[in-house]
Amino acid sequence: MDNTAKIYSLYFAFVDVITSICILVKNQEYFSTKEKIELFNFSQKNIKSDDLFHVFLSEGRQKYFNLKNQALSPLSLSSFKAQQQLERLKGIIEQFLGELESDNLDLIFPLWLAYNLALDQYFYLFPAGNKPNLWYKRQERLRLGYQKYLSSYQSNSNWWQSIDITVKSNLGNF
Repeated sequence: MDNTAKIYSLYFAFVDVITSICILVKNQEYFSTKEKIELFNFSQKNIKSDDLFHVFLSEGRQKYFNLKNQALSPLSLSSFKAQQQLERLKGIIEQFLGELESDNLDLIFPLWLAYNLALDQYFYLFPAGNKPNLWYKRQERLRLGYQKYLSSYQSNSNWWQSIDITVKSNLGNF
């Protein structure tokens, strides 16, 4: 899978997690405390998937660019540690999505971080005894995201163009 396919797969998996969070938050029977409903200062009644998407993506971008800037700073111990963290992050992404090419990494890394932040929040919302397996869910959602990408890409061109426009309006051109 090339980096473009990885971006679409991550995007679809990320949107799926956001949708799941919104469903959980709106279905208050899953919550034992009111604080869990106050996800990123959104109340249960006004939580919107687009808002959550942008909150998580902004946080993922911020984390990535902070780490990248720290790694590019003059040689120091913190620069070395940041470079190691970026390499570990790359290894984790490659474990789930396959080898990364050199293009669009400034989108893949933040999207991966945003996806994982959303997954962390999603799993936080579950009661302690009902938590699904995080590794399995991450892998399954990415697999489904890739399948959605393939079926969309191979479908009629009008439907794909609509999806492509939506993705690029949320992520920017790549």
